[in-house]
Amino acid sequence: MKLSSNTDFFQMKGTEAHIQMPDQSSLSAKQKVDSVSKRQSSAGIIVLMKQTIDILEKCGFRKLSARVNQIQNDLNRERFVISVVGEFNHGKSTFLNHLLDNAAMLPVADLPTTAVLTRIRYANQPKMAVFDEKGARKAMLDIHEDSWRGLVANNFGKEDPKGSVIVGIPNSWLGKYNIEIVDCPGAGDLSEERARVIGDVLNRTDGAVIALNATAALSNSEKIFIKNRILSRKTPFTLIIVNKLDLVKKDERNKIIKYIKDVLALNKMNIPVYIPYDIEMPDDTYDSIIGMDKVMTAIVGWIHTPERQHLIDNWAKGRISEIVNTAIETLSEQEKLLKLDDKKRLEIIESKKQALGKLELEWNDLALKLQSKSNDCYARFLEKAEEYSFEIVERLQYEASHAGSPEKWWKEDYPYRLKVELANMSVALENVISRIISNDVKWFNDIMNQKFRSVIQVGSIYITDKDEYRAQKSQRDLEFEDLSKKQNYARIGTVALSLALAPAFGLLATMGVGTAGTLITSSLFKKKIEEQRTLVKEAIAKDVPAIVMQATANSEKRIQSLYDNMLDDSNKKKQAWLETQSAAIEGANSSQVQSQLDSIAANKTQLTEIINKIQ
Repeated sequence: MKLSSNTDFFQMKGTEAHIQMPDQSSLSAKQKVDSVSKRQSSAGIIVLMKQTIDILEKCGFRKLSARVNQIQNDLNRERFVISVVGEFNHGKSTFLNHLLDNAAMLPVADLPTTAVLTRIRYANQPKMAVFDEKGARKAMLDIHEDSWRGLVANNFGKEDPKGSVIVGIPNSWLGKYNIEIVDCPGAGDLSEERARVIGDVLNRTDGAVIALNATAALSNSEKIFIKNRILSRKTPFTLIIVNKLDLVKKDERNKIIKYIKDVLALNKMNIPVYIPYDIEMPDDTYDSIIGMDKVMTAIVGWIHTPERQHLIDNWAKGRISEIVNTAIETLSEQEKLLKLDDKKRLEIIESKKQALGKLELEWNDLALKLQSKSNDCYARFLEKAEEYSFEIVERLQYEASHAGSPEKWWKEDYPYRLKVELANMSVALENVISRIISNDVKWFNDIMNQKFRSVIQVGSIYITDKDEYRAQKSQRDLEFEDLSKKQNYARIGTVALSLALAPAFGLLATMGVGTAGTLITSSLFKKKIEEQRTLVKEAIAKDVPAIVMQATANSEKRIQSLYDNMLDDSNKKKQAWLETQSAAIEGANSSQVQSQLDSIAANKTQLTEIINKIQ
């Protein structure tokens, strides 16, 4: 790989990298018309943040003040940030390559390629820069296939590279509207690190483009991702692109789009749907949403919509409100301590200091117990999966043993019956595991409430995906003898033998021989049928466990991810509580008690006024 010598490509500020923005003089008159200037917060929000920062600084809450400053920086960033998200192999990178007229910009494969966060911005010359996980620049490279070596996913997330990539390309559309596009790691392979990265990005994004695969659109995991990761964060703008529609039969394409729209409406997700590539459809029903130009127009509409500032301001108010409430709680703790007599106050402060030191050890112990419960939950899942698998085998073997034609049953009935059984199994497993997790959440929250006066919220629990189970197919092809031909041949042979013996033994004897021959033939045929039934039952005994194992393959990661998220969420709340307690102790350790109480009362009043303004 050849390192770039273009030192102007990046302007470094601390550990944050900035690609050189376009020189407006180099853009055409047409490009200049809609050029997007720096986003400005509304006057009300600016004043509100300044007031909040002043009060927090006066209270000595430097960490809280820094968080408000970060919100202000997010609001005033120059670029309009669009995140492209979706499960792996859903065409995200292909879409971006087409959107930006650069067919080889991002790597494309059938595996989850985008392992690192990739930011795409305007630059005068096409270059890419690689950063480590701490934000330090490692290399600046030309954009070609070899440059991506070591940056794509390996083994579904088990050996993912760390860090990020910034790609700069001379794309006039990016420069014209000052857009930054973030290509997020695949969301459906359940890598914990990738899930964390996606969450961080979506917290600081203006709009999200959600990529769906037309051949398996809107699975449970996708619906959950959209609800919990995008809509719950109140991302200001969203749209859906349906990729790989060319892999669907022409007369089925309208049905796919209608299905997606219907599911979105049913789940109260008001998200527009687009087909980014020109493709032949059964009729003109969806002509208005076909084409990359439609997607680009929608994104530009986001930038210029009057509603944009309102949505952004509401997002900022929500974050400021959380910080202010933390500050009020801290001041209330200080107030309680200061109202005690000097001796009692000093005793409690000292005991609190010791308790805070012990809590970290207690927290580590709690984390280990939660991990143990995660392992127990998965062990129980495997146990129930094996139990249900055995029951499915028994039911299907019973049906096979009573089938008139084992071959017909295997080819026609078995696939359908298998899907039904697996779908029912997924529901049963979900119910069992949900109860276990709910009990663990209650246990965990009881401790969290006792020690840190906070609880965590766990949304809808989906460990199994019914669509994944329905998609499973038999892993075995059986070869059957054509018994119908053999039966006919046998019958012909019996008749011939009867006719041959008729002259010698008479009609009665012939009838006897014919009957005996038929009985013998029937017996042999039945034996062959039983052999086929045995073959089918043996195949079921091997097939079903293998299919169940494949269908449940992702469940371990889902269970682990859910418990990890619980721990991560609670750790953040624990840290916030510890900061509050530490600040309360520091503020209460004062010799000027009355003066401090007066100051606290005044600060609480001012902070409460900010909350009232936000509401």
